[in-house]
Amino acid sequence: MSQQASLNVSLKELGGNIRPVDIAARIELPHKLSELDHPLGIDWQYYGRGWWNQHQLNHVRLVELGTETIVVKLPIFFFSDSDRDKIVANARKHKVLILDLRDNPGGNEENLQHLLGSMFDHEVRIADKVMRQKTTPLKTQRHHEPFTGKLIVLVDSGSSSAAELFARSIQIEKRGFVLGDRTSGLVMEARYHPHSIGLPPVYFGEDITQADLIMPDGRSLEHVGVTPDESVLPTLKIWPPAATQHWRGQPSWRESS
Repeated sequence: MSQQASLNVSLKELGGNIRPVDIAARIELPHKLSELDHPLGIDWQYYGRGWWNQHQLNHVRLVELGTETIVVKLPIFFFSDSDRDKIVANARKHKVLILDLRDNPGGNEENLQHLLGSMFDHEVRIADKVMRQKTTPLKTQRHHEPFTGKLIVLVDSGSSSAAELFARSIQIEKRGFVLGDRTSGLVMEARYHPHSIGLPPVYFGEDITQADLIMPDGRSLEHVGVTPDESVLPTLKIWPPAATQHWRGQPSWRESS
């Protein structure tokens, strides 16, 4: 992206009013990683800063829209039991839960079982794990006080793995509505095997697929994905119209949802 001092945008409020906002830029130059920064080839200051930034992006975020609706942004299926209980406890105070799984790459199987289980008052079979020598059922974990209100799940092409299993289970059980774009179709279960070599060590590893996941409807989501109940995609709008105004010979444009 090109550097600029600020960005002018327009915000549309819930009441329909549009107000201009000037967002000032903040430029951060990353520190270059060098083996000289640490005897083992690790720059701990750089690593710590990167971990904290990633942590801020991956933590669960909740926003209340009045007294009836709550929006939960779940960036990844790696969260603590307290985070899960926080989601459910806050959702039970509202009639509508909008669970945002856009760009969610999946994550921990147990997190999926517990969070999906907190949306039902009964046990649900998520899928059958088909391995080389055996097939085992993947089921939800019951929650003593589940959320029973209206559920809306948002997905897009960046939603993978556990996020896709969650959305498809909601569709199959007719528990709620799935909105957005078709998901990525990457649901096979894999296990990561870490390795290292040399001194200072170079860490690497590989993901080995160990099971296909067959949904209760008898189908796999691999290379297929989840088709939302209603497709909601970003639209490209020309503003101002290209025929009337150009900037340096190019039409100005913006993307809106």
